[in-house]
Order: sequence, then C-alpha cells, then structure tokens
Amino acid sequence: MSERLIELLFEVHHGLHRQGPGSRESTRKALGLIPGLPKRPSILDVGCGSGSQSLDLAELTGGVVTAVDIHQPFLDQLRTAAEARGLSERVVALKGDMSDLSGLGLPISSFDLLWSEGALYSIGLERALRAVRPFLRPGGYLAFTELSWLTDQRPAEAVSFWNENYPELTDIGGNLERLESAGFGHLDHFTLPAEDWWRDYYTPLEAKLTTFERKHSGDPEALQVAAMTRKEINLFQRFSETYGYVFYVARVE
Repeated sequence: MSERLIELLFEVHHGLHRQGPGSRESTRKALGLIPGLPKRPSILDVGCGSGSQSLDLAELTGGVVTAVDIHQPFLDQLRTAAEARGLSERVVALKGDMSDLSGLGLPISSFDLLWSEGALYSIGLERALRAVRPFLRPGGYLAFTELSWLTDQRPAEAVSFWNENYPELTDIGGNLERLESAGFGHLDHFTLPAEDWWRDYYTPLEAKLTTFERKHSGDPEALQVAAMTRKEINLFQRFSETYGYVFYVARVE
C-alpha cells in the first residue's frame, strides 16, 4: 500500500474512539484469562492507535502502560484523553514502529504483559510475534486480537476481499500454530461479539465517510479508500458469522 493511501486511512480513522473492533468489556474479559499477573503490571501496548484500550488497561490493572504507535496524531489524542482521566502518570505514549521497537530504547525482557488490539496484522502476525517477544520477561503474557476465519464455509466475496487486503488471514488453528512457532504457549481465546465492531468502530466510521468523501470529491485515491471501507463494512454486515476478531491470550514458554 502506498504512503498516500496509508495517510488517507489514517485520516478516515482520526478522531474515532477506536481504530478497530473492541470494547472495555472485551479488554476486561481478556485480562481475566491471564493468571498470576502482578498487582501493578508493566504493560506494552503495541499499535495502540488513539489508545482507548491503553486507558482501560491502566484503569483495570493499576499498572503502567507504554503505548506505541507510528501515527503521531493518534498519540496526541491519547495524551489528551489520559490527562482528562487522570492517567498521565501511568500511560506513556511513544511514537515508534512495532517492527523495530528496539529503536525506542525499551528494555528487553522487562514487560509483564504485551497487548495489541487489531494491530499486529499490519506487519504480518508471524513477523510481529517475533518482533515483540524479546520485550516480555520470562513467563510474561501476550494478549492480542487478530482477524480470523471462524468457519470453513467462506463466501467467495469475502475470501476475495481479504485475499487482496490481508492475504495472511487464516483460521484460529492457523494462528495457534503461529503462536507456537514464535515461542508462545496458548492459554485461551474468544471471539469478539458483533457489538464490538459496531458500537465504537463501524458505526462512527461509516458516519465519518460521508464527510470524508465530500472533502475529497475530486481525489480518486481518497474515494478508493472510502469505497474499500464501505465494502469492508458491508461484507461484515452480511458475513459476520464466517469471520471476526479473536482475542488470543498466550504466555512466553
């Protein structure tokens, strides 16, 4: 994907409460699947976006969250929200690329929990798992969401769309194999409910598209992004029983 298309995608998602499916309830549920987390854990949230889950993690665990994203406006939004919720001391926002976290000077083998909601796919799940693993302490935990096929009955239209936009998409079993290959032991997983897609993501995103299209009415690339986004929303509305985001919880072996 070209830099221009990436910037347009950032623009479409700017200002939203979330840049992908999720909810405080699902974040809390995933935390509940992690045994033996320290009382005030050190958490690394990779690909945090505007950091809705980063703030929830800080509140729900009492720990310190280091939130990393490559897009500065998302981090600015997070810092503003953290200040408003009295979490400025416990949510640290850093600009960086998840494929090279060492460039941020983060300590190796130091985090109790590595978190990522809807972001690891951006560099490919297998590559991402290997990139983040060194930053977890021995016995540390990993929790992330990943788009996954939920059934073998896969509509051709959805297969075609995801083959073009995320060719590494696989089923739950395939992702568990990737976890094992990267040195993680699977603890549990669950599929995000449909409302996690609509309430704070697709519904406000769809509403924003009209303004975005009007602003870029003479821009073919921008209209391409809008059309792709509308198609993605439509496909989920029709085929949500066949694919979805799955929360995976694992541990360093």
